[in-house]
Amino acid sequence: METLPNVFPKNEKLTFEMLVERLEYFRSAFHSIQAWRDPVHHARYRVLAKDNIGVEEFPTMAGSKALENLMLPDAFIVDRLVRAGIDVFGKTTMSELANYVSTTMPGGYSEMGGQGINPYGEEFSPRGSSSGSAIAVAAGLCDAALGTETSGSIVLPAMACGVWGMKPTVGLLSRGGIVPLSHTFDTPGVMARDVQTIVDLMNIMQETDPDDPITERAHEIHLDVMGYKHGSPVRVAVMVFENRPLQFEQVQLLEALKTKLATVNIEVVTVEVQPVEFDYKAITSIDFQNDINRFFRRYSDGNHVGDVESLVAYYRAREEHHPYGFDRLTDALEYDADAAGYEDLVHETLTRANLAIEDALARAQAQALIAFDFVNWWAIAQAPYMAVPWGVDMNGKPVGFTLGCRAMEDGKVIALSKRIEKALAQ
Repeated sequence: METLPNVFPKNEKLTFEMLVERLEYFRSAFHSIQAWRDPVHHARYRVLAKDNIGVEEFPTMAGSKALENLMLPDAFIVDRLVRAGIDVFGKTTMSELANYVSTTMPGGYSEMGGQGINPYGEEFSPRGSSSGSAIAVAAGLCDAALGTETSGSIVLPAMACGVWGMKPTVGLLSRGGIVPLSHTFDTPGVMARDVQTIVDLMNIMQETDPDDPITERAHEIHLDVMGYKHGSPVRVAVMVFENRPLQFEQVQLLEALKTKLATVNIEVVTVEVQPVEFDYKAITSIDFQNDINRFFRRYSDGNHVGDVESLVAYYRAREEHHPYGFDRLTDALEYDADAAGYEDLVHETLTRANLAIEDALARAQAQALIAFDFVNWWAIAQAPYMAVPWGVDMNGKPVGFTLGCRAMEDGKVIALSKRIEKALAQ
């Protein structure tokens, strides 16, 4: 077999024959696929799912030996895809327990999957925690991949691996049948080499799930926003933090972006913003305890850990197998799972994040915000943003940015992303 390039071009169609060839050649090289079967030839799309998302053909381990061989039914979103003729043919590796094991564990590492390798170069981190999904898309091992995000877990690996990745408004897509971290912030999303594939899969998966009440807002979110699709003037603002000026390479990127986006009638300006502190650790620690306990009550078969305390005990009993420790797990238990004032804390935190987005948009008189570095406002605000792949730097490392709008404005993010995609291809 001839040597194949590690990265599959975003502007080239991945045929079934190419996919099969690349799976045979690369399926072990990048440590990105946890389990798989042969893909279906005539499927509309061939998709991989992150290993915390239930696919009834495969175990759902979330990268953890504590969940080894845990069999779940198809997650709500997977069921929607399968019914629409989408072939979900395998599971991708991930940062163990969605990066909620250790503060020192590198992105893309798990006991069950090993260390994920960025196709652009082993020296470049694939980031976390949907790393296997981003790697698989970049390497041409699928048409698209499902990921999940609590804070950065879709957009960070997407940018690191040079692919498109959308984290939608929390509630657009059901979390049913997915190993949880925090119901406040968790959402599935999609990575692909082009925006239209993301839109097609989102449209199929978008539906109210009676078992996930926040999806009642799904029918209020429109993914097709005509007003931003075409050439009408739009302004987007690049965020510059007062304590973190743009680096030389970012200034160059800004100037190039202004020129590129002007071709699709998008004006690029800058807006100075202040850092915002959130109570993320407290909320996720409380959510993790309660959400994991609910998940185990529903899905544990008696052969796996049954609650968060036994999960932590399992890690403590196998300390030698966890070279990076498990301080995130143990820290979570330091918080009272029934803490008074929790609801107020969540409300204040979400409000703070949404106001930060609103204020920046208003001061810039812009329709969307761009960040060259990761900014967690959209994760905390339950709002949509897209990882946009730009290219590679002089060392061959992928370069990208995020594009975000207000909560419920997923259609605007998609429409602007399509215009940006067109501009960057010119």
